[in-house]
Amino acid sequence: MTTFRVVANMDEGNFESEPSSGYSVDNIVPGMLTGLNATLDDGIVTFKKGYIRCE
Repeated sequence: MTTFRVVANMDEGNFESEPSSGYSVDNIVPGMLTGLNATLDDGIVTFKKGYIRCE
């Protein structure tokens, strides 16, 4: 269990929520990778990947 709070910095001022607690469970299966593409432009390598959503 982790305790957290949300802090928002806005033009109207800063706002903080009351502390809360919770946890995360990693039980979501990622999609299946369908392809990987790499491009080189001006010395920068960019990778793009596609997924098929698994139901």
